[in-house]
Amino acid sequence: MKLPTPSGVQSVQVLGIFADYGNERGAVLMDGQRLSSWFGDERAVNLAATLQPRIDPNQVRERWTAEYPGLAIRTNRALREEVFTIFHQTFSVTHVLKTIGIAVAICGLALALFSLLTDRKEELVTLRELGFERRAIAAAVAIEGTLMSLIGLAGGLLLSLALGYLLIFVINKQSFGWTLSYAVSATGPILLAGGVLLAALVTSLGVGHWASRLKGEINE
Repeated sequence: MKLPTPSGVQSVQVLGIFADYGNERGAVLMDGQRLSSWFGDERAVNLAATLQPRIDPNQVRERWTAEYPGLAIRTNRALREEVFTIFHQTFSVTHVLKTIGIAVAICGLALALFSLLTDRKEELVTLRELGFERRAIAAAVAIEGTLMSLIGLAGGLLLSLALGYLLIFVINKQSFGWTLSYAVSATGPILLAGGVLLAALVTSLGVGHWASRLKGEINE
């Protein structure tokens, strides 16, 4: 790798690549003495200190802050907590939108079942006349609604994985020039799928019980 410096073009060997989101253009980390000799500048912008074992970093931070009031000193743990707090606050809107999306989907399922069963009133009345119990009709409607939700859930998961891949490796790269690590955790989708199917089952059972009483409404 060639680097232009005031001392001329210097050759360096890249030993490793790691993810760093401090800037959009990336950075090269190298030995400070060599960098100072090339650029003639020994000033430091950031400094990382590694403490000996069993030394309290908070006490060291307080002592350095008292001695050098102009320095902004953060411990590694405090910095990680601050970063995770910012990330959680940023993506809290995403969790709210996900909850709203699930609620809208469940309402859509209920309305779809209501509409379908209203159009099939004669069929339900016939089943009742043939001796079907209300429990059996409600169970049939619950199975129908759960299967509809399962098909929609499978399609939604596949589309979301494809959209995530497109966002990370295409849109991010074109817009910002960098990408992210792509990994899918099984826990999140499984919990989400289980919650959606459970809500769909409960909703379908409720609609099924309503549909099982259509006979009495028609006779009236």
